[in-house]
Amino acid sequence: MCKTRLISAVSIISLSISMQVSQTARAEESRPESGRTYATSEMFIKATPAQVWKALHVQRQQDPEIEYSKVIQDDGNIKLLEQKFLKIPMLGTVIAVTRQVEDPNKRIDYTLVRSDKFKALDGCWQLTPLKDGTVLQLSSNLDIGVPFSRVFIKMTAQKKLKHRLTEVKRLAEMEQARVAMP
Repeated sequence: MCKTRLISAVSIISLSISMQVSQTARAEESRPESGRTYATSEMFIKATPAQVWKALHVQRQQDPEIEYSKVIQDDGNIKLLEQKFLKIPMLGTVIAVTRQVEDPNKRIDYTLVRSDKFKALDGCWQLTPLKDGTVLQLSSNLDIGVPFSRVFIKMTAQKKLKHRLTEVKRLAEMEQARVAMP
């Protein structure tokens, strides 16, 4: 599971003050306790956590690399989500069912339940509220079961994470601008 990062008060203050730095892509992070390596990306979004949360859910319905995304079981904050991914390197089209545990406006943890091709998939979306917006972080571990593919998959995943965050940012900031209009 994804573990919450400790962000120092100095980091939060400098991020709030420095609006020029709107996004930070992080290198993959190794998690020795799990034996997995996560691709991680984060982005500052000028919108409330509630607006980012809504945009996050809208984005997965509009992502051109996801043919469909549907909730197949809904137990409140625990959902089973089936998604059909397109253009997965070395695999093509992949269907995956993930278990998502949601803490509304704060985080979503996801783990693979079953897939026709993925061997492992887990990670989290983490929302951190700031005075002038929200930091959205996405961490993901993907194993496709092909030897020697990990480095390539992590590099590709890093690009896809950044793309997804950019789209969530666009949607959330569009909503923020709409709400802020007189």
